[in-house]
Amino acid sequence: MRGYFWDIILLLGLLIIQTVILGSMPVKMDFTFLVIIRVAFYASLLPGIFFVLIAGWLMDVFSGNSCGMFMLIYPLLFLLIKKIDRHVDMDSFFIESLFALIAGILETVLIIFIISFFYNSFSLSIMHVSFFIIQLIIFSMAAPFFIKQQLDKSSTKTYVVQR
Repeated sequence: MRGYFWDIILLLGLLIIQTVILGSMPVKMDFTFLVIIRVAFYASLLPGIFFVLIAGWLMDVFSGNSCGMFMLIYPLLFLLIKKIDRHVDMDSFFIESLFALIAGILETVLIIFIISFFYNSFSLSIMHVSFFIIQLIIFSMAAPFFIKQQLDKSSTKTYVVQR
């Protein structure tokens, strides 16, 4: 887990902000998913899965949701992001925002599917949909700042000059 110290601090800080400070607001932001996207771009597979499982467990504990929901969703999305990362070049704010928007939509769909499958009492209202849209817009605008910071560090290339 070397090299993940600041990501763990960022994850814990965002969890505290998300659950304690912003917990009473009607729009629930999943800031921890920003860290998952960030880690998916630079972590190798096994340490990344381990980090994502811990992040999912912490999210389950802090949010009070059904136990294991985020421990299931985060690794699935981590693997999907790792797969897509091989084929998409994140070189502009627009592409990073679009990628985060699509990932956020997938996360929201998975959450709705799991809640409706296990509890049969989840129904979408216009208010829920408007909150999801607001959350996704904020999420997609904030994500490039998390992604870009890590990509700038990891994309430094070394060129060898032959004489």
